[in-house]
Amino acid sequence: MRVWLTFILLFLSIHTSSQRLVMSEPTSAFEYNLILTVAREYLPTDVTVHYISSSPIYPGYNGLTQRLEPKRYLIQMSPNDRDPRSRAYTLLHEMGHVIDAVQGRLEFSPIRWDGKMYNISNWADRPWEQSANQWADCLMYEIFVEPTLRKQGLIK
Repeated sequence: MRVWLTFILLFLSIHTSSQRLVMSEPTSAFEYNLILTVAREYLPTDVTVHYISSSPIYPGYNGLTQRLEPKRYLIQMSPNDRDPRSRAYTLLHEMGHVIDAVQGRLEFSPIRWDGKMYNISNWADRPWEQSANQWADCLMYEIFVEPTLRKQGLIK
């Protein structure tokens, strides 16, 4: 009995390599799997992503990412964006912010990019937004286009 108890305690104490994702209800399986796919590939296992699929955020914003504390991030999505392609792109854009923050490129409160403070009002000129768009473009290709091209034998 003591051996089994020791084995069970040892097994439970081993750090697993699963991602920590906290999802609001209801979150679609599609959006959950999108976050999980990116997290597994690009985030360390000790990073937690909280996701709220429908949250009132700033007018004109489709998504918003915040750092809650070191290694914990919150992604919120607007309920106004109902187009699946647009939501996927926005979600991947927001995951790009998380990746950049984990890599130390993006800091929150105050916003810093590569250690430099910026006061840029035009969204498109913000380097962290440009980077998040690049992440979204690359991830859209990696997740949606590349598998189709592989199936068709057009790439290896």
